[in-house]
Amino acid sequence: MKTDKDMKKQLVYCEPHCHSVEHAQYNAALLFMGMLAFPEDRVIFIGEEEHCHWVRMNLFAVDSSAAEKVEWRFIQLVPNDAPYFKGTKERISLYRRPLSAANEIPSRAVVYCSTAIKGLIILKLLMHLRDPRCPVLAVFHNQLPRLLPYEHSPFSLNQLRIMFSIPCPSSLRFVALGKSIFDYLIRLDQKLNMQFVHFDLPRMTEKGGRHATTGKEITFGFFGVTLNKGFEKFLTFSRAMAKEHSNARFALVGYVNNPLELKDDVAGIENISTVPMSPEHYASAANKVVYAVGLANPGDYRLRASAAFLDALAFGKPGIYLRNPYIEYYFERFGDIGYLCNTTDEVEGTAAAICRSFPNERYQNQVANCLHAAAMLTPESIAVDFKTIVLDLTRQHEETIGA
Repeated sequence: MKTDKDMKKQLVYCEPHCHSVEHAQYNAALLFMGMLAFPEDRVIFIGEEEHCHWVRMNLFAVDSSAAEKVEWRFIQLVPNDAPYFKGTKERISLYRRPLSAANEIPSRAVVYCSTAIKGLIILKLLMHLRDPRCPVLAVFHNQLPRLLPYEHSPFSLNQLRIMFSIPCPSSLRFVALGKSIFDYLIRLDQKLNMQFVHFDLPRMTEKGGRHATTGKEITFGFFGVTLNKGFEKFLTFSRAMAKEHSNARFALVGYVNNPLELKDDVAGIENISTVPMSPEHYASAANKVVYAVGLANPGDYRLRASAAFLDALAFGKPGIYLRNPYIEYYFERFGDIGYLCNTTDEVEGTAAAICRSFPNERYQNQVANCLHAAAMLTPESIAVDFKTIVLDLTRQHEETIGA
């Protein structure tokens, strides 16, 4: 008679919040990472139907057989602005769905690909009511800054701190997407060490990219979506640079997800659009960029990863960045992958110097370092960390149950 250990296990992924193309590329990378870590396991992905389509398309582009292996299950998402009590029943159903799937057959792990505070309170309570008998990982993207002072209304309770104060089930861990984020969390509250694990946000490899080498025309690119990411500073930067340097060009490699930002003059920016680019268009636009430019508020990246930064690395693009803790960690880890600047004036000054005299030899070294960094941040590389985390949590949970 087969025991649980003899049976093939399953990985259950759930995207409880993202619609359509949002985070699709990164959810495909998270999914592929797990499949590489446990290649014999059955795989389920639960999400909005259109989002599942985008995740499947991104996964298919890397490994068609992997995309065919996944069982796709569709759900209706709870609107983000749904009142807490009015949407509670729907949130309970949503967060219970992957836990129920995990009980169909012995499961390796459940992975919630993104999180929201209201849902996580429900998740903890559900897991206290019924042990899913496998590790459960919940990934944080942009919620953690709410732990910081003044990141929430001073007249309301800090729901994130309330959530963390609820005892954590032995099989549940939250995921910080990077060591710098994890280290900052522990500095904020040493007790969070018991609720968090960390690994790098994985990014699929870009194949066949063309890497710019000329200094005749230099395209500075803004990667990713624009809302709250410093796009207005990029527009100011582009106007100032265009006045002084005829060889400077500017491009958006992403899309404008806040139409109000179009009130500014964007005439000199290539690829302006309010709809997501296709993967082919995105790659084409990225390959024309010589340097990425990052002007987001540095304080935002104490507790948040930057997908735009990882995109630039994947295409072998050195960057000119306002210094922030997340990016600075990777500069320390991978060496010369661009320029870290303390002010927007320094960003502009660095770009101006490049336009006046293109540093070809250093640029080629930076491109090589970026590609090396990207290779270390692929699902193939991070699968090792993911496997270690899941197996360690499994062992710890079994010891807790047996105690």
